[in-house]
Amino acid sequence: MHIDSTSPVDLEVKHGSDWDVVCASPCDQALPTNKTYRIGGSGVRTSRTFEIQPGTRSTLEVDPASSGAHTGAIVVTVVGGLGLVPALIVSAGVVGAAVFGAIIICPIAEAFSKGSYAGCLGDVVGAFTPGYRQPWVWAPAAAGGALMLGGIVWLIASPSTRVRQASAPATPPPPAAWRAPLWHDATGPAPPAALTMPIVRLAF
Repeated sequence: MHIDSTSPVDLEVKHGSDWDVVCASPCDQALPTNKTYRIGGSGVRTSRTFEIQPGTRSTLEVDPASSGAHTGAIVVTVVGGLGLVPALIVSAGVVGAAVFGAIIICPIAEAFSKGSYAGCLGDVVGAFTPGYRQPWVWAPAAAGGALMLGGIVWLIASPSTRVRQASAPATPPPPAAWRAPLWHDATGPAPPAALTMPIVRLAF
């Protein structure tokens, strides 16, 4: 496995629910094919998972994306959402007043004065709707809405780390150079011990 990247990245492998670093670019290592991998690293947004094709020599062409840009988009979106909190509080008050008035207050008023139900409900809800005109409500809501919209667009536009795998058949090792066999290259059982017999026998 060879990694071709414009900036340093790490190749990570999945072990259970954890991710461990296998090697750093350019890697150039033999790796198992029955694993799930991804590209990550310091300041790099992780890529989608992928597998290595068996029996091949693979090159990963990596286009790393910054994790800081992705984090910045999330922060802008969250801050924008916080700006909507005052408007949400007023909206909750309006909804609560409408429900409480429709169920409890206005039926009691209708019992004492016929035909006053609609006017009662309008008065109850109208007690909370002026809150939308308060600067502490509409100003943060306007700024927060703009920030949230910008953060969402930023999130959509910020790419993840792209990985393209180019594979080629594994190159077999070159054949060994031929040489004449030597005596110690021979295989098989050891030759029998040499037979000896006396040539002269002397007796005194």
